[in-house]
Amino acid sequence: MIKHIVAFIAIAVIAYLMLWQSKPAIDALTATEISTLLAEPHQYDGRQVTVRGTVVRSAAILGFGGYTLEQGGAELFVATTRGIPEPGRQITVSGTFKQAFVLNDLQYAALLEKR
Repeated sequence: MIKHIVAFIAIAVIAYLMLWQSKPAIDALTATEISTLLAEPHQYDGRQVTVRGTVVRSAAILGFGGYTLEQGGAELFVATTRGIPEPGRQITVSGTFKQAFVLNDLQYAALLEKR
């Protein structure tokens, strides 16, 4: 019985270390749903978050750009200085979530991508 427990703990530690070495894998597992951010933006405002989705629109000029990330019908604008991914690509991105403005039922939020 003790051998089984030790083997289980060893496998768990090895799996954790393998995932830790693969930051994108961890980011994908810990990503916040875009719809959750948009439903409660005041709770996430100014916090570091990771989101995952499909790039649907993008634009850039002189090293600054942005793109819209879509996940399950919810969309979030991502501002970046790192270059923009091409539309159709599924990505995971981390940054600071900002509740840009709220006017009655209209709200707009953005993610400022971490450098």
